[in-house]
Amino acid sequence: MSDLVGTVGELGARLRSGGVRVGVGETLAAHRALAAVDPVSRAEVYYGLRAVLCSGRGDFAAFDAAFGETFGEGRAGDGLAELMDAARDVLPRAGVPAAGAP
Repeated sequence: MSDLVGTVGELGARLRSGGVRVGVGETLAAHRALAAVDPVSRAEVYYGLRAVLCSGRGDFAAFDAAFGETFGEGRAGDGLAELMDAARDVLPRAGVPAAGAP
């Protein structure tokens, strides 16, 4: 989990460098947002974090840049892929019933 803490901290630092106000409250909200979304879905991670780290539309460009720098552009071996691998190790696995199963 320390990788997650470091990654969220890195994202917050990049946002602050881009002029976005990110403090302790926003950082804690980012962790809660990540706990509420599917960590394998890049889109859910992106929008979950953007919802809690951006206070207005004016922050979106800085968020896009910081997210891309932190998690890469979706290529194998980027920070998000590493985060997803770590999430798979700690998330519970559950079977899904077949369609039409009683």
